[in-house]
Amino acid sequence: DHLHVPCASGMQQASMAESASGTRALLSALSASGDAGGLRRLLCERRSDPLLAACLAEPEHARSVLPLHEAADGGHSLCVLLLLLEHIAAGLSVDPPTAVQATPLHLAARAGDALSVRALLFAKADPHARTRKGRLAAELASERKHAHVLDELLAHPPPPPTPPRPSAAALCAGPRNACALCGASLADGDASLGIGPQMCARDASMLHAACRAYAARRAERTPGRPRVWLDFTVDEQALGRVEAELFADVVPRTAENFRALCTGELGPSAQFGRVPLHYAGCAVHRIVPGFVVQSGDFTLGNGRGGVSIYGGKFEDESFAGLAGDHFGLGALSMANSGPNTNGSQFFITLGRLPHLNGKHVVFGRVLRGFCVLKQLELLGSASGTPAKRVVIAACGEARDESSAESG
Repeated sequence: DHLHVPCASGMQQASMAESASGTRALLSALSASGDAGGLRRLLCERRSDPLLAACLAEPEHARSVLPLHEAADGGHSLCVLLLLLEHIAAGLSVDPPTAVQATPLHLAARAGDALSVRALLFAKADPHARTRKGRLAAELASERKHAHVLDELLAHPPPPPTPPRPSAAALCAGPRNACALCGASLADGDASLGIGPQMCARDASMLHAACRAYAARRAERTPGRPRVWLDFTVDEQALGRVEAELFADVVPRTAENFRALCTGELGPSAQFGRVPLHYAGCAVHRIVPGFVVQSGDFTLGNGRGGVSIYGGKFEDESFAGLAGDHFGLGALSMANSGPNTNGSQFFITLGRLPHLNGKHVVFGRVLRGFCVLKQLELLGSASGTPAKRVVIAACGEARDESSAESG
């Protein structure tokens, strides 16, 4: 018998395997504990190591947890950011190639870590990915009432499925046999969301649940602020109601303009051809997914008209505080053609739009009806032309809680 001595290449491979295992263990331990300083030093030391990418993206065995998952699960924002930089530099995907128990985005959403969620979305994490149990990141956030996380996730409209999603017009016309959100074939019994583009029952229920949860934390109104409601129709069929509160304590002239146009209490305009000062019957002339739903041109109906209750245009009242924050889904803001040109046109945001801050006066926020907004979003296009005729069929001032609808 003789002792087998491994060749140099075998010894080198064993050493590399041991080194990779040690690096994985260190990365996982530092990420799980939230030691951003230690993690940064380790990443700097091992940056030239060709095995670093594998340690970040490839689990050692089936039950291993990757460093990015560890950091996201613990809500360690700085560690998530450090690891994301390494993923981006190495060209690594932040989403696992196959369905797992949870992606980093699911874990960060569950932990309520809005900063990590935003960073992961910036790094192209898929907000519509599902776990093996079919859960969305938005569901996990809504269950735990992580409002800021839900803001980030709901600001991302559904991506085109593969094969490419048909146009909104195609989805809304003629026979429909594919889900508008996931693109999957529809089975018998799958219902549409209201009368908007049809989607599978699972996606419809998920979207309803997310919107209800989002509305639940928004529904607490601020005492003293007026509430208004808008009923939308699509091709003369009722779609649903959106209820909002107006920032009368912040921008009283702007809020009063919108409130009075909702009630129609001022009657026809003597200055502008006896046109009724009322949003009822006004077309929604512009819907851009991920951007805005715009209406309020009751004189021309094409986005070139409109008039305020003060006669013609009025000034930008304020951009301070709430009036200058297009915070996310559901901000009500004045459309204009430049400084101090406010009339009757307004828009409702479909996501966070900070580039509009200081240019358009925010005068209210949606309290209920988020699911209606998401359905309207599916009828939009890049050009802004809706796939069907959308109208504010009725509107008014809400006097009691019974007038409101959830979701």
